[in-house]
Amino acid sequence: KKAPKRKVAIFVAYNGKDFSGLQVNPGVKSIEQELFNALHKAGGISDQNAERLNKIGWKRCARTDKGVHALGNICSAKLMVHDTLAEDANKLLGPDVRILGFQRVPGSFNPKDMCGGRRYEYVCPASAFFRDADADMTPEALAQL
Repeated sequence: KKAPKRKVAIFVAYNGKDFSGLQVNPGVKSIEQELFNALHKAGGISDQNAERLNKIGWKRCARTDKGVHALGNICSAKLMVHDTLAEDANKLLGPDVRILGFQRVPGSFNPKDMCGGRRYEYVCPASAFFRDADADMTPEALAQL
């Protein structure tokens, strides 16, 4: 028996190193395409709706570019959610993408428009702050920066 189709927020995290960004773009590897494929294979998306994201009302809170990671991003879609959908989809995803969970939401929910805020953190190696690439990188030297 198929689970009923419900609109849900999908909480995701990913390491974007090997992806060309979150959004589906023909000919390149994207986070959304990986999620879509796994959700379909895990039974969350019917075969007749497996052709395009717009058939399930797919929306995202924020896009990320090539190589960018997310500790928490929210997408939404109309899925056939069953008790083990996240677990089943995660088994089909590579180690760089995870579905953290689902939350049922009203039909009018749009993660981009209803987002209360976005937080971005940019990380770079400490060596970027040294003029000399061979500089001493001890904790004492780093504390002097």
